[in-house]
Amino acid sequence: MPQLFKTLSLFPGEPKAPAKPSAVTRQPTQTWIAICLDAALPNTSLKSLAIWARTLTPAISIVEPNVLLLEVHGSLKLFGGIEKIKHALKTHLARRHFAAELSVAPTANAAVWLSRQTSIDVFDYQSLTSRLRSLPLHVTQWPEAVLIRLSEMGLKSVGDLLRLPRDGFAKRIGTHCLRDLDRALGKEFDSRPVIKLPETLSWVIDLPQETNNINLLLEAAEILLDRMMSDLRKQQKQMGNFEFYFSHLHREPSIESFELLEPSYQKQRLFDLFSVRIERLYLPAPVIALELKTDDVRDLHLDPPEMFVQGVKSGRGMDIAMLERLQERFSPKSIYRMDLAADHRPECAWLPCSNGANEHSKCSEQVSQWAGERPLWLLQVPLRCDVQALHMEPGPERIESGWWDLNGINRDYYVAYRPSGEKLWVYFDSVGKQWYLHGIFG
Repeated sequence: MPQLFKTLSLFPGEPKAPAKPSAVTRQPTQTWIAICLDAALPNTSLKSLAIWARTLTPAISIVEPNVLLLEVHGSLKLFGGIEKIKHALKTHLARRHFAAELSVAPTANAAVWLSRQTSIDVFDYQSLTSRLRSLPLHVTQWPEAVLIRLSEMGLKSVGDLLRLPRDGFAKRIGTHCLRDLDRALGKEFDSRPVIKLPETLSWVIDLPQETNNINLLLEAAEILLDRMMSDLRKQQKQMGNFEFYFSHLHREPSIESFELLEPSYQKQRLFDLFSVRIERLYLPAPVIALELKTDDVRDLHLDPPEMFVQGVKSGRGMDIAMLERLQERFSPKSIYRMDLAADHRPECAWLPCSNGANEHSKCSEQVSQWAGERPLWLLQVPLRCDVQALHMEPGPERIESGWWDLNGINRDYYVAYRPSGEKLWVYFDSVGKQWYLHGIFG
């Protein structure tokens, strides 16, 4: 019987799943390495690492906010295999005190997803699907609304997505997520934009003789810094990091890397960092030459002059320089600043944050109206106290919170004074029916 009617779609605007890619058609052979950095590191660290990684491959991409992608298939023969390249990356990350997860995969998306969960390597397409199945859905970093919808559908892993019909996936979730999954499995070509990296600048000085003398190395470093600053001033540039290479006879050079919290063009600030480092530096052999390199050159931006104020500086540069020296002496992880947290419990209302100069707290704009009336000095463990001899101000400030994490509190806080005039912060625990001293005002 001839067909008299054509099938019409009731929803002409609904998305349709892209045609299922052929299982035979594969994208060109590629080898991707994904480096997932600790999210607490400043954004400049990712770009700085990308500049250094140019020594391994020119195909470098950045996946915001904290993943660096390297396509190294063309570099395997040059460097002696994937393990040699991974070793070079791990050595450089350790030297700069970067915490990161490394994963290798034949597709870019798969490498990124694997690195966000753990350090897993997949070298062929045959085992790619089985390795991706167990990954939780948060590694995709799809929009929050999409992840919530998938969770409500009972889907928890990438393997759950693979069991869905393609048409139903496209209608419920969207074709962009389906294509993202196809690219991870190597069923669709994944083109990545290559970032443009600046040129590396270097300066070298040959020493008159082999030496381990710290004073001679300091003099050589000062000369190199003078040359660098002169060249940067001519180009109206500043730099975000630098490295010193200590050349030895018949031995690989020793390399010391310095990461700046803010770009700089000030010689003394850089020389102070080098002076702190060299005091505790162990060199395996005498030095015959010293080289200074920087691969993070940026346009120079100066603060506007402070009019009608003579001999007074803003202090911003001095604060950054002091933080850099402290981090150099005690390690970056040992120095941090305090920031506000969205929690009503006083002992949970702050958290340590890294010292990125351009970071801005998401919670700092949500300050409690009581913040100005609370002491800065809180006891780590509140002490029981007797309030009969204290003069209590009118109150209280009632805090009842934390029930969701099984560490709830129910307290009435008061400002109190001792007969000697000391100002205290005390509370009455409504659960234990006991008074406690929690803070002391300055």
